[in-house]
Amino acid sequence: MLAILLSATLFTAPSIWVSLGRTASRDQAAALRARVKGGDQLGNSLHNYLIVMDEEAETLPVRLVVGPFTTKSTAFQFGYRHLSEGRVSSFSITGLDGAPLSLKMRRSQRKRLLKGCTPPYPTLGIVLNPTTLGWNTPTRTIGARKTAAATLGYRDEVWLLQERSLCVKGNCHRWFQGLTPRPHRLLWFQAGHVVPLRSVRSVRDAKGKRINYTAVTHIGKRGRQILYMALRFMPRHPPYRHLFLLPRLFYLKLSRDKVGKWKAVDRRGIEQYQLSTYSQWRPVSTLFRRHRRSTFFQ
Repeated sequence: MLAILLSATLFTAPSIWVSLGRTASRDQAAALRARVKGGDQLGNSLHNYLIVMDEEAETLPVRLVVGPFTTKSTAFQFGYRHLSEGRVSSFSITGLDGAPLSLKMRRSQRKRLLKGCTPPYPTLGIVLNPTTLGWNTPTRTIGARKTAAATLGYRDEVWLLQERSLCVKGNCHRWFQGLTPRPHRLLWFQAGHVVPLRSVRSVRDAKGKRINYTAVTHIGKRGRQILYMALRFMPRHPPYRHLFLLPRLFYLKLSRDKVGKWKAVDRRGIEQYQLSTYSQWRPVSTLFRRHRRSTFFQ
């Protein structure tokens, strides 16, 4: 009788499940299941915890799925809670067959998914580097690529949750903790590699034609001065990057004057820095064009 009820639950309920990572064996998946169930509240006691074998997977063929859930929001909150409490290293919202499900939802619903963040977080961020490394903890210096927990590409989205600065001999680096697109992971990214989407502006000419997207963000300190990065970019093209120092913190945006010179201006429209004619950095174009963009609420 119990088997009949379980079968009815699996095949008649909404097919929204949480995949809690992959393992190499059933024993490892069983240990993961015990760890997750031990952290569950009574409200989740009706969920099914299934160990599924993917025969076509060459590595890590066993996955743990939990569900079904009635909404994607509750499924996401379930996975995020276990991720933030350290029981799992990643999660995804999927069907029972493992096919990923879209996380599309209204803007008003997004911030409700994550609680406990200090404003202005959570906020979406965008990757503006061809290869951006994510780390389990922020570091004073960037380590080797092979030791990174994940790699993101140009214009991928990250949901930023908090920031932190780490300093060495007066030189400080600003870091963002972010939640990646699926599989969702909690990682740290260096500012400048990832930029808050709220700082991105669209610049148009007198005829209304878009000529650039721009962003200015502070990425650290050099002694007593604030280090800024200004970026100008267009989709599928590598960005121009400018680094400069100012004596204090400003909230800046880029403005282009009538003769085509770019300037960093504050909220009052007062110029604080004029960008040089030539960018200090512009990587190889092919590194940007071959990446398939990954968005968060797709």
